[in-house]
Amino acid sequence: MLTFIIDTSLGILATWAFYRTAIVLLFPETHSEINIPELLRLLVRGLLATPGPSVLPLGQLSYTLLENTRKTGRLRGGYFVLHTAKGLWSDEKGTSCILEIQNNWRKIEGEWYALVKEPFVGFRTTEDGEHVVALIVRHRSDWDAIPSTSDLIPEGFRVVQGWREIGREELKEKGNVLYGQELYWGAFDLYKQALHRPADSVPSDLIQRNCAQAALKLSLRDTAIQDATAAFSANPSDPKNSLKLAECHYAARNYVAAETNLQNLVALDPLNVKGKLLLEKCQQRIAEANGEYDWVKIRRVLKTRPNSHLDVADYTGPVEVKVGKFGRGLYTTKDVKVGDLLLVSKALQFVYLSDGDLENSEKLKNMKLDCILEVAERLHNEKSLQNGFFELWRGKESAEPRNIDDTYALDTEMIRDIYDVNCFTPSYHDINTFLEEPPYGEGLWLLPSFMNHACWANTRRSFLGDVMILRAAADIPSGSELFTPYVSLYTDLLSRQTHLQDRYGFTCTCAYCTIQTEEPLQVRKDRASILESYATLLPSLNPQSQQEALKECILEVENTYTLPPSDFPRLELLNVYWTLALTYHQDQPLEGIAVSMNLLSALGFEFDDDGSTRRVGYMDIHAMPTMSQLCISWAALGKMQRAEKWGENAKAVCEIIMGEGTRFEEIYKGWLEAAPKG
Repeated sequence: MLTFIIDTSLGILATWAFYRTAIVLLFPETHSEINIPELLRLLVRGLLATPGPSVLPLGQLSYTLLENTRKTGRLRGGYFVLHTAKGLWSDEKGTSCILEIQNNWRKIEGEWYALVKEPFVGFRTTEDGEHVVALIVRHRSDWDAIPSTSDLIPEGFRVVQGWREIGREELKEKGNVLYGQELYWGAFDLYKQALHRPADSVPSDLIQRNCAQAALKLSLRDTAIQDATAAFSANPSDPKNSLKLAECHYAARNYVAAETNLQNLVALDPLNVKGKLLLEKCQQRIAEANGEYDWVKIRRVLKTRPNSHLDVADYTGPVEVKVGKFGRGLYTTKDVKVGDLLLVSKALQFVYLSDGDLENSEKLKNMKLDCILEVAERLHNEKSLQNGFFELWRGKESAEPRNIDDTYALDTEMIRDIYDVNCFTPSYHDINTFLEEPPYGEGLWLLPSFMNHACWANTRRSFLGDVMILRAAADIPSGSELFTPYVSLYTDLLSRQTHLQDRYGFTCTCAYCTIQTEEPLQVRKDRASILESYATLLPSLNPQSQQEALKECILEVENTYTLPPSDFPRLELLNVYWTLALTYHQDQPLEGIAVSMNLLSALGFEFDDDGSTRRVGYMDIHAMPTMSQLCISWAALGKMQRAEKWGENAKAVCEIIMGEGTRFEEIYKGWLEAAPKG
């Protein structure tokens, strides 16, 4: 007999299992035709799959009381309205229950009402021996906090709370107290109650403005805009209403609408300092939306606050999403040149990690879970994001999303599946890291996630904090698909293809993979053997012998290639070339220049005698320091015109690899000044 035991308490899948179990499967040895790994995978996936969210419109569900629940399992066709005070939940009859909201990112404290749709029903015994109903909610769209003024709350249930017996002024003041205690939902609810009281000395627009401010603190940006719009409509002559509406539009990244409100504000109140400052920020965001970024200022923010979530606007260049050979992808809408800015995209959500966390599997797992739950919360609060998110690839086996009343049912497991195959984890090679320590983290960027994979891609992505910058890494004709690598080209062919097949379900057929696949396996083994033998030999040699050994290594490895570097970049040789160049540049700059030029040729670059670029090669990170070293060496020889030309080349490559060139400009002059003159 063959025995297989799977412990689902291990690994990332356990994050999504709400129970622990062990599965023991027995198969007769004679059943060799059974695909056991595939069968086990399907069985485990079925057991771990979380039952989906409620997919019925609220109008088709029936209001339910706790006393009417008689059996365990999913409550089909019903919903509860519950109230909590001091952590105790009850319905309108005063029947107590336990409410467990799983996968919950937003924490609401204080007294509030909850709408709970089709929860899982169980029964538990409390410490006092009381037998109570336990309701479990697993998906973000299956519950919501509702204000005590909602029509969903039975009339008697509201009266018990006594909100109609308090005047508008007192409700507002109580709301202000809760706001000061950072109990924003309680404050929001009291402000809503105040609006339902007869008008007194407190004008409605003031309370609506307070509602908008509390909603902003709760990240309810759509609600905030509605309340601020109501305040402005009620009293458009009050500058505070114009400012609040502008702040709400700004928070929702509606910069043009915010600018319009602020221009009206400045016309009403020319001395309004807050309005003028926000107007200036709006105009900066609008300029960014046109591709004009102050990279120095952005980098300064990250330097003073390293884990910042940057306040910048998205820029969408000459690109569009359309369906092609590989499904939905990102395509150019006009001819673009190498180095052109294609996208600047702020993450939908991004979680920072410290350097030490990278080796901590528990922290990495929690980071991913936090980011997924934050995505679910944003999708719930900002309905305008849902279409773009659910158009992303959902993975190999994910189900179709369900739409209810023009909004999506937010299935936590589906959100996880979409996130998992579309998230980006910036690496050292991706980040604007020149002489700076890179941040670490993981996040989701909507528009860039439509890009399909190629190991040898025609774009280069980089990151500044939670902002992704995408530039063309080659000249790209109009209508061409844009690609980005899902795995490093430095990884060997088998590892790349295995990763892509396991995680994404496809085999890469890009130019680089095709060449490597067609190349005899023995050639790749011989190449690796040569590199390994010289790596072992070098530490035992003196400097001069090391130079000769490095030259011999380059020659032997070059002889294993049959295609030119323009078709097959010599990535395996880059570190060898770089090491050899460094041994020459200080004392023998002309020799160093020759080796550096060979390194760039190994990437497929071609240059005229004056340093002008004739052909752009593979945009590897080695290209930037190599061109910078050429700049320094020519300056050391007193050839300042050539030094400046190579400085220009280095800056152009820097902009592509790092996303922007201001960091390079800051150190470029210092290099020239520090270079010894020959």
